[in-house]
Amino acid sequence: MTDPIYNPISNEALKDPYPIFSYLRQNHPVYWHEQMKSWILTRYVDCRDVLTDNDTWARDMRRVGVDVPEEYVTMQSIDPPSSLPLRAGFNSALHSFDTNRISEFVNDTIHTLLVPLAERDQFCFMHDFALTASEIITCEVFGLERPGNNEFHEISYGIALQMDSGLMPEQRWEGRKVAPRLRAIVDQGFALRKENGLFAAVVREFENTDWSHKLMQASMDAMLNAAYSTMYTSFGSFALTLAQHPQVLPQINSDNLSLAANEFLRYTSPAQATSRAATKETRIGNVQIKPFDRAITMFAAANRDPEVFVNPDELNVNRAPNPHLSFGFGPHMCLGARLARLISKQFLANMINMPQLYIKGKPKYFRTATLRWLESLPVSFQNPPAISPTKEK
Repeated sequence: MTDPIYNPISNEALKDPYPIFSYLRQNHPVYWHEQMKSWILTRYVDCRDVLTDNDTWARDMRRVGVDVPEEYVTMQSIDPPSSLPLRAGFNSALHSFDTNRISEFVNDTIHTLLVPLAERDQFCFMHDFALTASEIITCEVFGLERPGNNEFHEISYGIALQMDSGLMPEQRWEGRKVAPRLRAIVDQGFALRKENGLFAAVVREFENTDWSHKLMQASMDAMLNAAYSTMYTSFGSFALTLAQHPQVLPQINSDNLSLAANEFLRYTSPAQATSRAATKETRIGNVQIKPFDRAITMFAAANRDPEVFVNPDELNVNRAPNPHLSFGFGPHMCLGARLARLISKQFLANMINMPQLYIKGKPKYFRTATLRWLESLPVSFQNPPAISPTKEK
């Protein structure tokens, strides 16, 4: 079964979902997707309101009768008020980092990986840069030894497939298959407790509390996967966007770097969506929503809503204000947003000192919907694509 309007893993949607989002927003802003058994929300105001209204809309599926095994209950999945002290502790752990040290490490890592690539006629940005950079930075932030063998990548891919099991039910167990591998890395992190890493900071915050170790493990599972997958996705989408918009790079400088990074996050929306379940009967616009109905808030669509963003399909590196939803909104807003902005800034800061990036082949996307991430991106910092000569008639 394929939805007649929106199939997130169709070739058309994978390549460019934004025309489809625009059509839905204009014609069916609250759209019942039979295949996913969910309401698709594409207006900014609807997405924001659902993400904010914790009383009506549950992130914790146990509130609507779903049996969630204990090992999959995380700080990110628990709703307020229970989540508030947990989030406060994790937030404190994240803010204990030496931002200058992390920023310098990220900058050095990106620079070290990018510069040699400028000498190559062609390379895959995803394999030769994004995968390695994401793994190195993730390990430094969390305080881990690099696992090697693309372990993070394979784990994140399995979890991404499970996220899309509403579209492809046969994928519902893919995340469970890789879960032991992720848990092994997390257990290593707790055992090592590297001084400057997030694992050590979390232990310091929670060592004298009653929160269970299982909850800490599951929460770090989720944070570790989110950190790697979002970073990998962002590096790829940022690079592709720069290559597609060569006029933008000269517009970015030290004065507008923060604005530019925020705009790239809005424009590319690394995480495309999240979901909630109605705890009671409610309405969105003129549509009646029944208890236990699910709604998918499409960040990527909301971030292009012309009611909120002037010329939303334009990449404007000086856009302000820029209230995008790429980190979510409300009580479950991404705790790693500050770190993600820092990494985004350092990536763009390095790219403005590199030659123009050229696309040398067809970009290929993984067939995933919740995360829109590139599998391969053949590029070059030299040798622009040859223009085919016009054939004589």
